Amino acid sequence: MRKGMPRFRAKTIKFLLAVLLAIAYVKPSLLDAQSKNKRPNILVILTDDMGYSDIGCYGSEIRTPNIDRLTRNGVRFTRYYNTARCSPSRASLLTGLYPHQAEMGMLSTENYKEQGYRDDLSKNAVTMAEVFQQAGYSTYMTGKWHIAKDMTKDGDKSNWPCQRGFQRFFGTLNGSGSYYDPGTLISNNTFVPPGKNFYYTNAISDTAVKFIDEHPKNKPFFFYVAFTAAHWPLHAPESEVEKYKGVYDIGWDSLRVHRFNKLKELGIISRQCVLTERGVDIPAWKDETMKEWQVRRMEVYAAMGNRPHRFCSRTKRGTGKHHHLLYA
Repeated sequence: MRKGMPRFRAKTIKFLLAVLLAIAYVKPSLLDAQSKNKRPNILVILTDDMGYSDIGCYGSEIRTPNIDRLTRNGVRFTRYYNTARCSPSRASLLTGLYPHQAEMGMLSTENYKEQGYRDDLSKNAVTMAEVFQQAGYSTYMTGKWHIAKDMTKDGDKSNWPCQRGFQRFFGTLNGSGSYYDPGTLISNNTFVPPGKNFYYTNAISDTAVKFIDEHPKNKPFFFYVAFTAAHWPLHAPESEVEKYKGVYDIGWDSLRVHRFNKLKELGIISRQCVLTERGVDIPAWKDETMKEWQVRRMEVYAAMGNRPHRFCSRTKRGTGKHHHLLYA
C-alpha cells in the first residue's frame, strides 16, 4: 500500500482484492490440475456503453457464444451499478472507490477545480494493478484508459497506465475516436501509429494475447482488457456487419419486447416486471421515416459488440490453460 494511504481506502482495496480472488476460486474445477495450489491469473474484461441486454447471456440477439459459455460455468450478476459515465465508472472499477473519492466525478476531459471533480485520477487512490503488482503479480493492460487529465506527448504522464501499476500497456488515453485510426494510441509511454489493416478492437485482443503468450509461466498475472467498443463512432468490419443483415428489420418496438421476455425467461428479471413506455423522443417503428438508415446503425452496433467476445476463446486457445474471467 502507498505510504500514508487513509485507512478506509486500504480496507476498500483489500476488500476488492479479496472479492476478485474469491470469484477466481469460486469454481476450482476450472483450474488445471497442476495449478490448483497456485495463485490464479485474473482477467477483467470491460466493454464500453453496452446496454443491459446487449450480451447474448442477458437476452440479446447479438452473438456472444464464448461469453455465454463462461456464464454457464460461472456467475451472472444482476445488480452491477455504474455511474452512467465512462471515466467515473472506470475509476471506481480500478480503485474500489466512489468516483468522487477518486477525483473522477465527471469526465477526464472536463477538469473542474472543485474537489471530487478534478477528473484526473487521484494520487491517493490505489489501482488494482498497483495492489496486484505488490502482491507479486505481473500486470498488463490493453485498451481504453480515459482517467488521465494530460494526454499529450510531452505532458504529465504520472497518471498514465504504466505509472499507475501496469507493467505493459497498449491502447488509447482518450475516450473515443476512430477504430481505424485512433488518437492517443500508445505502447507503454510512447505514441505509436496504427499498423496496416488496423481495427482497434482486434488490436486490443491481439495484443492481449501476445502479452499473455510472452508472460513467464511461473508467475501469476492480472490483466485488464478495456475495449472501447461499443462506444461511438459506429465502426465495424463489413464482413461482421453482413452477419446481422435482416436481424433488425423488425424494428426496435418488436426487438425490445423480445429482449424483455428473454430476460424474464433467463431469470435475470422478475416475471412480474412490466415493460416501460417508449421514450417520448423515440417514435414508434411504424412511424420512423429513415428505417433503412436505422437498421444499418443497429447492424453495425451489433457487429461492434460481437467482436470483444472472441478474445475469450482466443486467450484460452492461445495459452493452453484456463483463466478466470470477470466480465464487467
